[in-house]
Amino acid sequence: MNQTFLQPFLSYGTKSGVTFTVNTEATGNWEAEDGQKWTVPINVNLSKVTRVGKRPVSFGIAGGYFVEKPDGGPSWKLRFTTTFIFPRV
Repeated sequence: MNQTFLQPFLSYGTKSGVTFTVNTEATGNWEAEDGQKWTVPINVNLSKVTRVGKRPVSFGIAGGYFVEKPDGGPSWKLRFTTTFIFPRV
């Protein structure tokens, strides 16, 4: 199996803890027999750092549209994330 994974991204963070991100999670299968070697979603993500009690937590939502996909592959995706942040004290 020969696989490639590329994840270029562009992010912008604000002082209020909001981050806007655009990225792809492109996967290439160099041995695909049907000639459909790439799966390429373009993702847009919005996340916000806030506090739950005293603990900082980041909540995010992202959507993606597949600009390249194998036959029968998904057209879009939706992702919700929660990231617990453990700062050094």
